Amino acid sequence: EAQKILTSNVLTQYAYRWIKKKHELFTHLAVSDDRDPSNYPDFEALFKQLNSKLPRTEVRKVVRNVLRNMIADEQGVAFHTDVQEDRQLQRAVMEIAKKINLDLDNIARYSQIEKSFEVKSETEPVLVP
Repeated sequence: EAQKILTSNVLTQYAYRWIKKKHELFTHLAVSDDRDPSNYPDFEALFKQLNSKLPRTEVRKVVRNVLRNMIADEQGVAFHTDVQEDRQLQRAVMEIAKKINLDLDNIARYSQIEKSFEVKSETEPVLVP
């Protein structure tokens, strides 16, 4: 289903149109979209037009990946890491921050990391999307 979206001209046209109109916003979304589809202009219209069986959250991931590739191509520099989606990288950032007494809540790009590792009980970790 994701492959169907990726090969759709609808997604490509959406990305090109909005990168052109709101370049700064879409460059930011390529780095972090807070896992929120509503951060994308006209996302609901895109979602309906794609007519996918995937949930909005999964379509958002596909849109963001396409966007990241387009922005990387434009800038001539690849995104080698993705702190928003990479759980191991998030844990590493948390551990380093703890060692140097850095409060991640004060850094916008990293402020959601610790919340995604909230613990329900001592033995049962819960992932917060």
